[in-house]
Amino acid sequence: MRNIASTVRRTWHQITPKTYEIHESNILHKSKDYHYNAGFHRRRRKHKKILGKFDAEYQEDRQQGGGDEPSQKNSDFMKFLESRMKWFGRATNAYMQKPVTNIKFDKFRSTQKIMSKMAAEIVGVKDVHSTGERLREKKCHLIFIGNCTTPSNSTVKGIMRSPGAKPIVRFIKQIPNTLVDATIDEYCSTKNAVDAIRT
Repeated sequence: MRNIASTVRRTWHQITPKTYEIHESNILHKSKDYHYNAGFHRRRRKHKKILGKFDAEYQEDRQQGGGDEPSQKNSDFMKFLESRMKWFGRATNAYMQKPVTNIKFDKFRSTQKIMSKMAAEIVGVKDVHSTGERLREKKCHLIFIGNCTTPSNSTVKGIMRSPGAKPIVRFIKQIPNTLVDATIDEYCSTKNAVDAIRT
């Protein structure tokens, strides 16, 4: 997906006992910005520097002999097992290096941080983890999220995949006084909206 979240946030401010003023703002979280802020390219450079040679040798060995590459999905599973056992020792030594495990931990830490920040921006709170902010927060936030998903085999050329809606929903639910409805049907929602405007 090109965008992780495109949010329309509406807030109601009471002017008189029967009059409310509505403020609307649009928030767009792009997939490109998410990967940049989460340090994807930085980790990929480190990974290539440490494991680039090993990965190239492994892929070259898998592609030798022509035909299908060894895979657990192929009918000739013995070829897959032989390839795995051949590279098991070297792969374990390569991927269990401390710099490599640090890259994996950095991915987890950066992803959690960015997701938490995005959830706070969508809901409209300043600091989710501040105890004082949680105690002062009296408003109830209602968040409606579409239930659309992108198939894993879909291709979008030139666009890096985003993690989808499920992770961000989990972080939004962690914010106090927040109710989330992630069952909004988005089937043909764009077409129906255009037709409604025309009529």
